Amino acid sequence: MIAVKFAFKNLMAAGLRTWLNVFVLSLSFVLIIWLQGLYEGMGQFASRAMTEYDIGGGQYWHQNFDPFDPLNMEKMHGLIPAELQHLIARGLATPQLLHPATIFPHGRMQSVRIRGIDPEQQILKIPSQVLKEQYGLIPTLIGQRFAQKLNAQEGDLLTIRWRDANGTFDAVDVEITKIM
Repeated sequence: MIAVKFAFKNLMAAGLRTWLNVFVLSLSFVLIIWLQGLYEGMGQFASRAMTEYDIGGGQYWHQNFDPFDPLNMEKMHGLIPAELQHLIARGLATPQLLHPATIFPHGRMQSVRIRGIDPEQQILKIPSQVLKEQYGLIPTLIGQRFAQKLNAQEGDLLTIRWRDANGTFDAVDVEITKIM
């Protein structure tokens, strides 16, 4: 108790400079705690969004798949194992096809990764129901930032080119049906 009395007397006797130091330190601590909360909240939001839109309840990768080797992605595919076929049939899993490609917006060339997903899937929060083919054009979803980068709007047409299993280039026009 004596230490508290001494500290209080020293604060009162020291004057304005001490009170300015106390104020600045208090403000600094409050800002540090607030920023830590902000960073933690952003991390939790990113984790939740990745789970809802990308991972779902978990992932099963093909044995040759390496997410850090995009140059050999064309060789990283195969048949879906029978154990997973049962889960897909019951609606507990959804297959995705990842494949490198090139798009040609407004006469330019841009590398992309095609993600093929079943329009009827209910596991991920991707609005895949808009991917049902309607009048001959293949519907496509793209993200907001990518749409801004391409200067694209819903209804725009893009040409996508990719290599098939035999190494031959295939191309098709797709329509942007939704910007997420």
